[in-house]
Amino acid sequence: MAVADGNRRPSAAGVLLLEPGEKSPEVYLQRDFTIKELSENFTAKQASQELLHKVLGMMTVEDDRDNRSTDRWDLVRTGCLVQPVPDREGLWTIVP
Repeated sequence: MAVADGNRRPSAAGVLLLEPGEKSPEVYLQRDFTIKELSENFTAKQASQELLHKVLGMMTVEDDRDNRSTDRWDLVRTGCLVQPVPDREGLWTIVP
């Protein structure tokens, strides 16, 4: 996960500790995929299979003031943002 600084530049999030009333920074789940990984996701999607390449994250919120409750969310992002170029074997283009 990444957080954005004042100039909206991302940096690794790690663990964020917020005090009561403190505003949370913007947090992003991101990953760079290679064209090979995206093309493999396209092939899997065409075969109605689970997409192979994804980014996983987890958000955990603990609140000592709320009976020490812990909430957890598992995050998954994936996709196939490319498609083959018609009549050009081995070439891929971004999906419009």
